[in-house]
Amino acid sequence: MAFNLTRRAFSAAMAAALVVGAPVAAAAEQVVDSIHFLIPGGAGGGWDGTAR
Repeated sequence: MAFNLTRRAFSAAMAAALVVGAPVAAAAEQVVDSIHFLIPGGAGGGWDGTAR
């Protein structure tokens, strides 16, 4: 009986974590408008072309 109670408690805790955590994870998603790179090489070089 003790194993079933522990298993039931674990299942309930995992279900509660999913129910509480799913909306929080969805709300944390953000859209990035732009990304800026700082390239240590000169303009027109290999690193510049890779970043572009």
